[in-house]
Amino acid sequence: HNAEQMRVLEDAPAKDHQVRMLQKELFTVKEKLKRISTIVVTQDELVDVVENISRTAQQSGVQVQVPEVRTDPTASGVVEDIRIRMNAVGSPASRIVFLYRLEHLPYLIRIASWNLDATHVSSMQSFVGIAPSNKQASKTISGSSLAVEAIISIIKQ
Repeated sequence: HNAEQMRVLEDAPAKDHQVRMLQKELFTVKEKLKRISTIVVTQDELVDVVENISRTAQQSGVQVQVPEVRTDPTASGVVEDIRIRMNAVGSPASRIVFLYRLEHLPYLIRIASWNLDATHVSSMQSFVGIAPSNKQASKTISGSSLAVEAIISIIKQ
């Protein structure tokens, strides 16, 4: 009986150390989960994401339309990818700012593809780098659009 008590007392520092290590690991995991929960959204929060994209577009000086938001039907696991298609219209600099800000939104988001449609530009001056001589010509340049498809990962419910 005494030998067993001695063994328990000898093992106590090691067990105490193990408990402290597990508590530290638990704290680290909780911190990581907190960070993940701020960048991964749920299906219900997608409306907020689209509203945030619209706000970002407005702050960037572009007009944006989001004609399509669709899920990947083959997704398995707890995370699923949502494809958000959008069209942005504005000056070339504003569209670049928008694309940059879109990539840096606080979500698990990536740009799958983007395409610049300059077919609305009616003046060859914009292609050879000559500044437009009047306001109307500069408006034609801002008529070109940026088509973007972004993928955001969400937690399935």
